[in-house]
Amino acid sequence: MSIPATIQSYPAAGTMGTFGYPHSLLILGAGGHGCVVAELARACGYSRVDFADDAAPGAVCTLSGLPSVAARYDAMTVSVGNLSMRKDLFARIETLAVPCPPLVSPNAFVSPSAQIGPGALVLPGAIVHTNAVVGIGAIISAGAVIDHDAVVGPCAHVDAGAVVAARASVSPLTKVPAGTCVRPDSPINAGGGTK
Repeated sequence: MSIPATIQSYPAAGTMGTFGYPHSLLILGAGGHGCVVAELARACGYSRVDFADDAAPGAVCTLSGLPSVAARYDAMTVSVGNLSMRKDLFARIETLAVPCPPLVSPNAFVSPSAQIGPGALVLPGAIVHTNAVVGIGAIISAGAVIDHDAVVGPCAHVDAGAVVAARASVSPLTKVPAGTCVRPDSPINAGGGTK
């Protein structure tokens, strides 16, 4: 299965860097990472944040129950850290035709020329610099740096304090461990990180 390329982009093309957010968000996955994403969503201005999860008490539905609640939400996102499962959950959102906006912390710096894909998460203190590209569903953790002209592939995770140097790339479904520096000649560019 390929990573979906047609998840609705939010915000609309041409408005990257002017992140406007709808009212309600359903987060798929309610574990520890889910709590981080819920705080991020509230910081982005969502007033209603709920969870879909197969085991969490208080979740509005299980993951298989998404079709029954999808119409109640303005947007959905994924908060699962397992990168392969993340990819599969984004594919489910795509079938529901619900917007999947990027969530960018007001305490992160994102260059106006950077591209942030649908469902991507940019956490507090992160920097996404000039002409950098962050793919669909990628996670840029707290304090991570994506330098100019770098590319982070779909559903990749650049962990806390990691640096993706100028013109370097991170393959899809790859985790860059905390504190790591990815250079253009690094083996992580070919998927050498953890999956």
